[in-house]
Amino acid sequence: MIPRPKDVFCYDDPARDTDRFLKHANEYAEHGLSTPGKEIWKPGCLIGPDGADEDVKNLSKSYVPWENRSEVTESRSATSSSHGLIHPRPRGVCVGWGGYDEFIDWQLHGRAVRREMVEHRDYQIPPPENTPMDLPPLELVDEDGNVEVVTSTLGRKVLAGKPVQTLYDKIHRSKAHYKKGPKASSNAQS
Repeated sequence: MIPRPKDVFCYDDPARDTDRFLKHANEYAEHGLSTPGKEIWKPGCLIGPDGADEDVKNLSKSYVPWENRSEVTESRSATSSSHGLIHPRPRGVCVGWGGYDEFIDWQLHGRAVRREMVEHRDYQIPPPENTPMDLPPLELVDEDGNVEVVTSTLGRKVLAGKPVQTLYDKIHRSKAHYKKGPKASSNAQS
């Protein structure tokens, strides 16, 4: 097994990681952007006007709690908006399947997906191997509001091998998976 690349060490608080990756740049910016008596920026804040103000920071995905995600109006991030995804959508499943897509932007801001954030929903589970599966229609809407409905059939060859799980199932697996390893968990599910 190759360890997964890790670009967030202070999981769900990537702003605390900035000194780990950008120590010299942080020192330069902290001294170059601030004047005596007036702090304009410090490591872990948003770059730009009022980036150190708590009111502004609390409107950014870097800081807002999951429950308040609808209040996010600040597009700036304290680190970047391209962190590695911890829970990417499984290969071969359609957009929106399994609940993964709801958390992509959240994870790209270095934020954790916690168990209580993921709601249980019923998704069509792929049929046995070599059986084509009709995917639910996908509506694509362009800037003018024109809607195009796309339908597709997914061949099981794409999903062959590892069984797919919804994000809910992945995050809520039994503790035995972590204590005894993946084989113990998969045997229990058989």
